[in-house]
Amino acid sequence: MFITFEGIDGSGKSTVASYVPKRLKGYPIVITSEPTHTPLGDMIRERILSGSDPVEVTFLFLADRASHSQEIKRHLQKGEIVICDRYHDSTIAYQGVLLSEILNGKDASGFLEGMWKFYPKPDATLLFIIDPEKAIERISSRKQKTSYEHIDFLARVQNEFIRIEKKEPDRFIRVDSDRPLKDLVNDVVEKIKTLISHR
Repeated sequence: MFITFEGIDGSGKSTVASYVPKRLKGYPIVITSEPTHTPLGDMIRERILSGSDPVEVTFLFLADRASHSQEIKRHLQKGEIVICDRYHDSTIAYQGVLLSEILNGKDASGFLEGMWKFYPKPDATLLFIIDPEKAIERISSRKQKTSYEHIDFLARVQNEFIRIEKKEPDRFIRVDSDRPLKDLVNDVVEKIKTLISHR
């Protein structure tokens, strides 16, 4: 089974992902993330921090995913449960917003959505929803800030995630992430158990 966690910066998905293996002991869980922890993934993080051209960053993400998707397929072939913190929906949402800005408002999501044919599609996607103002509060202590971390941008990205969710309601499971971490982790773990039991 292939499950992805999606949502804006500060939505709590990465923190929750770190708790999942401890709470699901006995299950063959593999946690992975994007950008990957490879030289290419490191390059993406550096480019984002430096505010590089959105077109360059978009194609770096697509290249990183090309190799990462092969790793995901290998885990799935072994019967493992892959949980990925950010995947192609993040590229559609984040890079879609950034590219539309440099294209004078033209929609770039169609091109990015067309790239799905090259990657394995998740069986389920947990979409973490939070008020962008609260998300900014959560990440205010980060030492390194990116150009993504402002309310207007994150609000637009979250709206993109919701647009994608509406197109594929059977794949998405919404998660209210505006609550204490313990409650959030418990809810996500129960949702994953339910998904596994019905696969």
